[in-house]
Amino acid sequence: VVKAKRTKVNDQALSSKFSITTGKTIKVTWGKVAKADGYEVYMAYCKKGKYTVVKSVKAAKTLSVTINKLNKKAVNQKDNVKCYVVAYKKVDDEGNLFRGYRCTII
Repeated sequence: VVKAKRTKVNDQALSSKFSITTGKTIKVTWGKVAKADGYEVYMAYCKKGKYTVVKSVKAAKTLSVTINKLNKKAVNQKDNVKCYVVAYKKVDDEGNLFRGYRCTII
């Protein structure tokens, strides 16, 4: 995996429409990053928990996901969550990726 340099333009693009809507499920929405091949959504509970990939989006046009489970359990509506989205670009046909451009909300 090759890490990408974060740029202000890509951070702004990703953050431009970033929002989280909560309830029985959590909907995460973000802005489009130019030349990205897909996105990964990481999430954790604020008080306890490590970030884990909760959704991988392989279509660059998809800019939102709905999350039903966190840590293999139904979403606990009483706990706050933190989230960030990472855009990635395929480097070659073998699936090597670079990652970058994230934003966080707590």
